[in-house]
Amino acid sequence: MENQNGLEKYFRVLSVQSHVVSGYVGNKSACFPLQLLGLEVDLINSVQLSNHTGYKVIKGQILKSEELHDLYEGLKANELLNYTHVLTGYVGNETFLTKLTEIIQDLKQINPDTFVARIQQTAKALKNAGKSIPEKEVAFKMIENLPPEFDNVMQQIYQLNDDEFLPDKVRTILLTEEGRILSKQAKEIDNSKVLVTEEKKNIGILKKKEPKVCLCCKKCGHPASECRLKSTKEECISWQLTVGETK
Repeated sequence: MENQNGLEKYFRVLSVQSHVVSGYVGNKSACFPLQLLGLEVDLINSVQLSNHTGYKVIKGQILKSEELHDLYEGLKANELLNYTHVLTGYVGNETFLTKLTEIIQDLKQINPDTFVARIQQTAKALKNAGKSIPEKEVAFKMIENLPPEFDNVMQQIYQLNDDEFLPDKVRTILLTEEGRILSKQAKEIDNSKVLVTEEKKNIGILKKKEPKVCLCCKKCGHPASECRLKSTKEECISWQLTVGETK
């Protein structure tokens, strides 16, 4: 459904920025305008402070990279990662930035078509606003930041003729490749399950084998020649032989 601004409800934004109780910075200033434009916006506050850093006193909390990971994993577990855009702002440290980069890469791998569609939708919105983008440029943008799993199909795309190098054609190729990748991943998961099952069977067989019993101390786990009950190995072996002769 398209609104009067030319932007579509298809757009869904994950905004990772700062938040202040008093004032307007980061998520507090970005969320409302985006919603007015018709975009769905989910927020993660990288920091939550009483006020911006221009004041003498600042109180609040800083989100750690582990906490960012937990929030993302919760969204992932509930299949809520249908984002078309990621908006970032204040990042407090390098580890948080590293984790944020991993999240963005993961989002691209979960649904690369979302990012491809995003580019097409953006081009359409700009066209509706009176600024047209050449289709070839749109097609280039669609393949600009694909995850490594799509490297194999890039040569096929680059070999397209000028009249074939169009957004719809590129998207079709990418969707086909995505299906192949998902199928391959499913087979790998099935194979790993088979290996785990076989490994469990082997462990069960090993457990069923009778343990060795020492003839010297009557305990399991070592032969009589290695028994520590006697002061020397020779005494233990001699005792074992004596028992054998008695029998």
